Amino acid sequence: MLLCMSAVPLSIALECAEKSRPELLCLHRNVAGRVDLRAELKGCSAAIAPMMRHSARCNDIVVAAIRATVDAGEFNSAIVIDRGKVLGVSDQMSFSSKHIRKGSCMRCYRTSSGLMGLILSDDVRCPQLWHAMSRAGCDFIVAMHEKVFDETRDHAFLQCMSYCCGRDVYAHFCDVSHRYNCFGKCDESLSGIERRMSFCAHSKQNTFLRGTIRVYVEQA
Repeated sequence: MLLCMSAVPLSIALECAEKSRPELLCLHRNVAGRVDLRAELKGCSAAIAPMMRHSARCNDIVVAAIRATVDAGEFNSAIVIDRGKVLGVSDQMSFSSKHIRKGSCMRCYRTSSGLMGLILSDDVRCPQLWHAMSRAGCDFIVAMHEKVFDETRDHAFLQCMSYCCGRDVYAHFCDVSHRYNCFGKCDESLSGIERRMSFCAHSKQNTFLRGTIRVYVEQA
């Protein structure tokens, strides 16, 4: 079971998750907010601790999008917690703005539910990164974007990526969440929208991705 939460306080999101007991809990960036990773490591901040305690109690996987600050730099990131243990932090790879730094590599996580790939923000629309996650052997892929779901472009693109990669995809945007199976079928039907299996017109072929994409597997 998948539970995605947006635009609510973290305490309420975790309370809802305690009641529904999902296997995978995805939190939008407006839930977890800004996190100073240096302060977390030094024990001077406790932004991540409530999510760790929840994950340990419920034995679930928490993927929380955050605005991570490291020294003077800011990143669009997501922290992955499995059964109370932090597995790692992923960063957006593509260029977002002059104020946001980009990550250096993709990461997938060996979770209690299998090897999980994670794609963030505008990276969701980069086919090369999906293919990199597939080649890394991910069992399923979580795609998180802070923007509004485009029912024409994003739906067709996610259908195509799940089908081409042969992986189940859990997509969480700020206003909607969907699961696509490995055949490109969405569990939740959106009526009245033309479905196209072609994504070429909307693909984002970033120049920075034309080289080798490094993918690291974070062990539990």
